Amino acid sequence: MKDQTLYCVQCDEPFAFSFRDQEKFSQRGFDPPRRCPACRQHRVRMEDTVHNRDGRGRNRPRRRPHHDEERAYL
Repeated sequence: MKDQTLYCVQCDEPFAFSFRDQEKFSQRGFDPPRRCPACRQHRVRMEDTVHNRDGRGRNRPRRRPHHDEERAYL
């Protein structure tokens, strides 16, 4: 195997897919990357921003004020 030149699906720019990276992807059962490193980095940042903004506090149970809890048990 030798280094490959792939084209990013997002920006359509060529990027190198090195022999060493090809081996790592193959050993782990991954497909070759479809985005260049710059577009992958940008995508990760955008996903982090969306998750931090939209998911803040949604997974935690909502805590009621103390006086509402007492009333619920009466």
